[in-house]
Amino acid sequence: WGDLKNNNKLSNTCVHRHDVDSDLKTAKAIFEIERKHGVKSTFYFRLSTLDVDFMRDIERFGGEASYHYEELSTYAKTHHIKNKQSLLAKMSFIKGEFSRNLESIRNETGLPCSTVAAHGDFVNRKLGLANTLVLEGADFRRENRVELESYDDELMRHFDFRISDKPFPEIWSPISPIQAMQNGFSNIYLLTHPRQWRRSFIANTYQNLTRIGEGLRW
Repeated sequence: WGDLKNNNKLSNTCVHRHDVDSDLKTAKAIFEIERKHGVKSTFYFRLSTLDVDFMRDIERFGGEASYHYEELSTYAKTHHIKNKQSLLAKMSFIKGEFSRNLESIRNETGLPCSTVAAHGDFVNRKLGLANTLVLEGADFRRENRVELESYDDELMRHFDFRISDKPFPEIWSPISPIQAMQNGFSNIYLLTHPRQWRRSFIANTYQNLTRIGEGLRW
């Protein structure tokens, strides 16, 4: 992001983002593979997957570790809000919770966390409201020292192709990174999730059961 912020154009670049929704063990295994090959990437952690030592290790290597936030969907689930307008009316409280959580992570890790990425939850899809709404407003971003949200057009305009991983057997959407490069795309934005790259019965079952429980309580 530093190069792009200074108006440097990308050339033959793949930016790799990991959303650590669950399965820290696999996230750490992926990081070790990347470190072995000198690959620096970004890992975004939810409150439920924060690992201070791991995050610091990523930054020491030259990568980035920051916050995978979800305050809007969390507030809706916690307060059993199923109406879009009712949730939007609570945005000041939701923004305040984001500010507290982000500052807490910074204090705990000693990291800048200057970029953040929104988590996508079933509540967001049900209500048609993305967690990115929390970061609306230049003043709010400035006050919280957030330079970039990972879905900002300011970032995305630098890429000519975007790819996300999918559960087996689909694996990639729309095509693999190798296919994208073979098709002539030079600047690729790649999003992956550790839980989809190794079968971790305990971690994935726990997340699936948590999701079911949240849905029932909501």
